[in-house]
Amino acid sequence: MQPTTRTAVLALGSGLAFAAFPLLRPWGDTGGGPLDMAAAFASEWWVAAHVSGMLGWALLAAALLSGANGTGTRRAAAAVAAGVAALLPYYGAEAFALHVLGEAALATGNPALAALEEPIRADPWAMTLFGTGLLLAGVGVLAFAVLARRGGVRGSGVLLGGAVLIALYLPQFFAPDVVRVAHGLLLGLALAAWAVALLRTAGAPGVDRPAPALSA
Repeated sequence: MQPTTRTAVLALGSGLAFAAFPLLRPWGDTGGGPLDMAAAFASEWWVAAHVSGMLGWALLAAALLSGANGTGTRRAAAAVAAGVAALLPYYGAEAFALHVLGEAALATGNPALAALEEPIRADPWAMTLFGTGLLLAGVGVLAFAVLARRGGVRGSGVLLGGAVLIALYLPQFFAPDVVRVAHGLLLGLALAAWAVALLRTAGAPGVDRPAPALSA
């Protein structure tokens, strides 16, 4: 598999995972009562959605590391990878700790137990790591896309659009459910479009160098 094709496959996988996250995620914790919250946490879809979100970030970092072939893009990709490493533990707590909490709330017939999610989500260490990770990832992807666009290379435009959506990942957590779903779908489309642009580059005659669409 050519390096450019590998990058495209990773980008497409990341886009699909980011789009699936809000589509699969139960939303009972964002406005429902204690029973709705407990049921959302206890759902297997809760785990599946958050694992999908984790895959989205991991595959994005892998795609950028695979596609980087200049000093600037390598540094930007490394920043994204560091950010992803910092934010994934929070996803793990959401996926697994809250799932166990929801199951316990339903099993004991005490849905009020689900309210214990607050100290888990608001833990200062967890929030600091998560926020720092999102900041690093957002800045890294933006820098990567800007460097590619300055080079006038294929795919840089749609990647820049995806980078803006990545930069908006933190504020979208405070938006209504429908906005979050739309954000995930748009991010998925942007990464899919980047993958298509990369595949077109990989299919061009005489193109066999690593990820030419990402030169910087």
